[in-house]
Amino acid sequence: MKIPYVLLQVLSLLFLKGVYLENKLNINVLFESLCPDSLKFIREQLYPNWKDLAPYVNLKLVPFGKSASLEDGTFICQHGPQECKGNRIMSCALQTITDQNLQVEYVNCFMDVFKKGRNDPEEFGQLCSAQYGVDLNEMIKCYSSEEGTILQLQAEKKY
Repeated sequence: MKIPYVLLQVLSLLFLKGVYLENKLNINVLFESLCPDSLKFIREQLYPNWKDLAPYVNLKLVPFGKSASLEDGTFICQHGPQECKGNRIMSCALQTITDQNLQVEYVNCFMDVFKKGRNDPEEFGQLCSAQYGVDLNEMIKCYSSEEGTILQLQAEKKY
C-alpha cells in the first residue's frame, strides 16, 4: 500500500530519531468540500492509506481550507457558496463522530457524494450520514443555526 510521501518521511524521521511513536503524531488536515486538490488528497492518498497510518496519528479534519469569514457572519469560499455549504455540513457532522476512523470514512464518502450533488439544494450528504451514524436532523439543525457558524469560525481561528 502506498503511503503519502510527506507522512512517510515524517514517520521515518521519527523512527530514526528513536521516538518510535510512543505518542501519536498530531496532524491537522485543512481541506475544502469542492476543491479538486482536496478531493484528490482525501480519496487517493488519505483514505486508501488510512488503515496503515491510523495507529500512528491523531487526525483532525478541518473542512475550511482557504475560506474566510466576513463581518456579517457569512463566509467566502474559494470554490463558491456551495463549497461553504459543504464545509459547514462537514463541520457539524464531524463534531458528532468521535471515532477518527469513522471520520475519515465519512469525509471520504461526503466528498464524493457532495461533489456529484452540488447543484441539488437538498443535498446534505444524507447517504453518508446514514452510513456513518450521523443524525441527519441534528446535523441540519447545526448547519442552519449559529452553531454551524461558530464551528466554521473556530476552524478559521485555530488554523
